[in-house]
Amino acid sequence: MRDARLEKLAKVLVDYSLGAKERDQVVLSGGAAAAPLVKEVYARLLQVGAIPIPQIQIPGMPELFFENAHDFHYEETPKITRSIYEQADGFVSIIPRLCKPA
Repeated sequence: MRDARLEKLAKVLVDYSLGAKERDQVVLSGGAAAAPLVKEVYARLLQVGAIPIPQIQIPGMPELFFENAHDFHYEETPKITRSIYEQADGFVSIIPRLCKPA
């Protein structure tokens, strides 16, 4: 069952904050903890005719990068990554809260 609150938030993010329209290429990033909202934003982007480009991080990936990367991994942004960000029409990044509410 879908959460109506997340559907409304996705609509606000896509329609008003981003103003996404048909054929806009939108990079959508988020992690596993943000999956419910990421899915709603993804669906809303498709509904308005935009082209979502998901960039999803799963837990532990940053640590694996820093543990295993070679020096050249730090020297420059990969050309494909740079191209995606240079050519995108919009960006949505969903970062979940890291602390519990008081």
